[in-house]
Order: sequence, then structure tokens, then C-alpha cells
Amino acid sequence: MVKRLKQNCGLLAVGLMTLTALIVGGAAGRPALATTTTAAVGGSCNEVKKAYQLPGADGITPAAWSGAGLTVPVCGPIPNDGGAGATAPVYPYPGALRTPGYQCVEFSERYLFYRYGVTMGIPTNGDQVAAHYAAAYPGLFMVVKNGTPGRAPVDGDVLSMSEAPGFDSPADGHTAVVQSSAVNASGNGTVTIVEENAVPSGVQVLTVTDWSVRYSTRFPSIEWLTTAGLIVTAPALPAAQVSRAYSDALTATGGPGPYRWAVTSGSLPDGLALSASGVLSGTVTAASASGGDAVQTWPFAVTVTDAKGAKAVDDLDLSVTGSPEVFSYDAATGSLRDARSTATGWDFTTLDGRGSTLPGHTSNTVGTASSAVEIDGQPMVFYSDATTGSLRVAWRSADTWRFETLDGPGSTLAGHTGDQVGGAVSALVVDGKPVVFYSDATSGSLRYAGLTAAGWQLEALDGPGSALAQHTWHRVGSVISALVADGEPQVYYYDSTAGALHRAWWNGTRWLFLTIDGPTSQLAGHTAGQVGSAVAATVVGGQPQVFYADATSHSLRQAWLTASGWRFGTLDGPGSAVAGHTADDVGSAVGVTQMDGSAQVYYYDATRQSLRHAWRIGTAWAFETLDGAGSVIAGHDTDHVGAAVSVTELPAGPQVFYTDATRGSLRCAWWTAAGWDFATLDGPGSVLPGHTADPVGTSVSVALY
Repeated sequence: MVKRLKQNCGLLAVGLMTLTALIVGGAAGRPALATTTTAAVGGSCNEVKKAYQLPGADGITPAAWSGAGLTVPVCGPIPNDGGAGATAPVYPYPGALRTPGYQCVEFSERYLFYRYGVTMGIPTNGDQVAAHYAAAYPGLFMVVKNGTPGRAPVDGDVLSMSEAPGFDSPADGHTAVVQSSAVNASGNGTVTIVEENAVPSGVQVLTVTDWSVRYSTRFPSIEWLTTAGLIVTAPALPAAQVSRAYSDALTATGGPGPYRWAVTSGSLPDGLALSASGVLSGTVTAASASGGDAVQTWPFAVTVTDAKGAKAVDDLDLSVTGSPEVFSYDAATGSLRDARSTATGWDFTTLDGRGSTLPGHTSNTVGTASSAVEIDGQPMVFYSDATTGSLRVAWRSADTWRFETLDGPGSTLAGHTGDQVGGAVSALVVDGKPVVFYSDATSGSLRYAGLTAAGWQLEALDGPGSALAQHTWHRVGSVISALVADGEPQVYYYDSTAGALHRAWWNGTRWLFLTIDGPTSQLAGHTAGQVGSAVAATVVGGQPQVFYADATSHSLRQAWLTASGWRFGTLDGPGSAVAGHTADDVGSAVGVTQMDGSAQVYYYDATRQSLRHAWRIGTAWAFETLDGAGSVIAGHDTDHVGAAVSVTELPAGPQVFYTDATRGSLRCAWWTAAGWDFATLDGPGSVLPGHTADPVGTSVSVALY
């Protein structure tokens, strides 16, 4: 690495507490929940002509240090590779000493500035970063020597590497920031680092053996900078369960008490709150949903402040668990079925339609589309009434089901339409209140209903029936998937006029619209194919990830939002270049959940008439045929399965509910410590008490209670 050069201007004096408060305080001007803020960005990759953010280990997720409500991008070009502008002056932060290009020191110092608000006034090489910052800020940092028993680098530590034991090598050494650490109690494992001016990806995984980190033979001497003061010591949070009381105390060490705690990034599930003393408690009243698929991992960051004003930030994840409740269509009676998992087994009820005996039910054909959520520990399901062309809602209050025609013919609510509505539906929970998006087949529009203190608010969101600014005149909404991100709703839906995928999202003030992918998209990397006729969306790492059908290539597409914009790829099917993909026609039905911070995708293989499964292992995708023809998993069926699918995640792993078209049944697959198990839940072939012999499962949605 190269020595740093002095800048002509003076150093910018930034107080540690002042800047830290700015970082964890989020962006101003946006109304939000009391427990949420917007993550800060630590600089940008625009200091050098033709600069760019390094592509990351998988070439999909750009290289960056992320955590504590902060993202610091890793930049190029790499000075060691040469090229135009590679050694032009770069300033890690305002008032900093400059480096010739995006040197390793530039990234480490930029990270330290935006994370802790610290500056450095003397030239510092890569192998001197740890020593210089520890000497300049002794109350904040300390140096740990490589090989120290019981000490391994942790997330956010800064490595200094040298050719010489004195950390004064002629080559100026190297430096990097630790993104994650997986080291066991014996001192063996790995750490993942992000760095500039080294590898093209900007990311490496280093081996740790007997508490010693190994980078390369070139830099045998390693030490690292770590925090010496206040740190959060809370272990992994125990899971919370919908409708059950929860309490857990967060802990910290290293500063004078008393401590004050706050959630400073992300959000908590409705019903839980973090007290100033650090007790996370309450009762989860709603498990949010995405296209009928329950979302139950809630990432958030906490900030603890000691009596002297020192702060520490930590990223936490809370899993919300519960028991599944599954709603499916009974084609024989034109009814909506309810399967509820209890401690003693499954309970079955014909909820609404001709087969129901419940007070208030209709004799119409209902349930060809449905989407369910949980409110105050009780289910609420929205579903189609095909006889009247209306949207129905049913909710359980205590032990009694209640029914209402929400919109369309037969509704008595203010603002309802006389159009045919509800052929597609996706529900979720925002601020503890139900929100539902659904199709209007008469006007070709996307409708929206949200429950407020004054009652239901109904409106046309997008399409010819909308009166909102920037809406489209195309026919939209025949396929829908909604989610909650940063406490606000957003929805992904099909534009049947253009064969494109649209997005609408609430920014706290108004609705915004964008064509994500397909022929009418203006985004870089979009396809000209017909896309979006099946879609499922979720949130991973605070950003939306969307999986959807490409009818032109008969493939499964994915789109994901990054700090630099939307990115696209063909995940599986004929158009994919991902190792392990199939050449079959896939993606005409899709469901998604997440596990261990990564998306788990389940989708239909129309060629084999089977259910496919895609999931991440590290940075790579893995694939399998889960059930149906082509599966090699013990217990699988050879029936035609998967043309409708909904999925949720329980503590042991995913549970997937899907149609068996051969038998006319509802199948279930669930993950255990020993692998996948399968059962026919309802319909012909089921052996469970209370099941029906009717054909069921061509429409299915699941929620947790």
C-alpha cells in the first residue's frame, strides 16, 4: 500500500458524540414510527473518475460494511491494478488527509469516521491504523494482538496487517474491516472482511485457527482495533410468539450506569416495546404478512448510552413464531376452508360459502383467492366472493367468526365500488392495522383498503380507476404481493397490458409508482420479456426482494433493491446462468419466506408438475425439487403438485402448503432436524380427523397465530 499524502486544508473537527448522534438518528423530514430511523450511508464511490462500488463476493450484493444502522460502500478502481484515475486523490471524509486512489486506508478511515466520528491528523499506513487510532482515542479503542487466547475479531473491528512484527513494513501493510465473525469457543472458524485495493470483489473470508487470523503469507503480522468502552453484550434474543406475553432484558458492559436504551434502526413487531432500562416486553399482536406468507424475522438496531454519554450500537434479530392457520378453497362446495394447528393436532372448519354452518356465512362461491394476517392474536382473512364479484373479510373475535363484504357489490361501506373486485388479494399489517390490496376486474385497477380509527378507507390505487398522481392507464393488479418495509406498505403487481411488473409504495406522504421490470421498465438490467404473472416479495436485510414469473423465457426472475438501485437476475429456468438451475418451465406460482437472513423460494415447475425450492448457502444459490416428479427426497409424492403455494417459517424451519392437483388435496411439507417431512393435510388422501373428501387447495394462504 502507498503512504498517505497531506491535504492542503485543515482537519475537520467532529465530536464523537455529535456525529454518532447524527448517524444513529436517521434521515430527517420523514414521518415514521417512534422505533424506526433510516440507515445512514458512509460516503460514496464518486471521488475518482469512473469509480464504482466493488461487486461483492457473489457479484450480486455490492461490497459494503453494513451494520449498526450504517452502510459504508467499498470502492474501486483498485490502485494496484492501474488504469485511468486509479490514483487520483481521494478524501475519506471532509477534511481528511488524501490517498492516491481508493487505498485500503481510505476505506478503514472512512468507516471509522462514519461509524464513530473519529478523525486522524497524521499520515497512517495500513499496518498503522490500529495503533494510531488506539493511541488517539484511548477511551474508545484498544489493540488486540493476533493469537491472544479468547480473542477473535468481531463485527466492526479494523485489522492492521504487516510484513514486519513492528508494524512498520516498507510495503506500508494493509487494513480491512470485519463484516462478520464465526469463531467457536476453541478459537477456530472464519471472519469475513471488506477491503479496498486488494481483491476485485472487495470481500474475503479469512481462516482463524487457535485464535490466529491468517490473511496471506505476505502479511504474517496482524493486530486489530476494537472498542474499549461501552459494548452491547445481549446474546441472541429468544423467539416471541404471537398473542403470548414476552420479556427479555438487554445487557451492556464497559461504561458507567445507568444505561439508557433505544431502538434506532429497523422496527419491532406490533405489541413489543423496548424500555429505557433495556427490557424488551409486551405481546406480539400481529405477524405481518407478504402475499399471505407470514414474515417473522424482525431485524433492528439498539443504541445504549451510558451515564457519560458514550454510545454503543448493536444489530439484533427477533423471530416471531406461532402456529400456522391455513385457508384454502373447497372446489366442491365453493367454500373457504380453515385448517388450524393446535397442541393436539389440526382443527378443520368450513369457514364461509355453501359448505359453512357458521352464523353470518354466505351461500355464495367464495375463496378462489385469499390472503390472511393475524390481528391481536386472532386471524383475519380476506377472500373473493365469485358469485357477487366482491371482496369478503372474516375475522375471529374470541371464539366467534364474524363476516363482512368489504368492497364490491353487496358492500355497505362508504367509498365502496360496484365493480367486480377481489380476484387477486394480498394483505398485511401496518401499525397494528390490516391493509389489503386487491384487483378490480371491471376497471382493470389495483384497489386498496386500510382500517383506520374512523373505519375502512377504500380507494383505487393504480390503473384506469385511480385518481392518484402518476398512476398508469394500463390494466393492473390481477396478481399482487405486498410487504412492509421501514414500517410502510409497498406492493408489487402485474401490468397485464404491458406484461410488466409494477411497484407502488407509500413514502409517508403519498403513493409513488415505478415499473420495475418488463418491456416498459426504464431501469438498467430489466428484461424485455413478459414478466410478473406470478409474484412473491419479502424483505431481506431491510430491503425488498421480489421473485416473479418470466412468461417469455419460462423462468423465475428476481429483483432486489440495493443502495445503488434495483438489480435483476434470472434465478431458475431456461434463462438462468446460476449453477444448478433447471431447464424446465418454472415460476408460474411462487411463494417466499426467509430463514437465517436469506430468502427461501418455493415455486411451480410446470414441465414436471412439481414443487421447486431455491435457497442461499453463503453467497450461492442451491436448488432442489421438493415434491412431485423429479424429487429424490424421502416421503415425496409423484402427484402433480405446486400450482398454488404459500409458505411460512417456524422455529424448526419452513412449512410449505401447496396444492396436489392429482388428488385434489392440500399438501404440506415441513423442515425438521432430520430433513423434510410430507403429509396430505386436507382433501382426498388425508388421514387427519375432520378432513374433507372434497377437492381443496387450488388457492391457499397461511398466517401464524
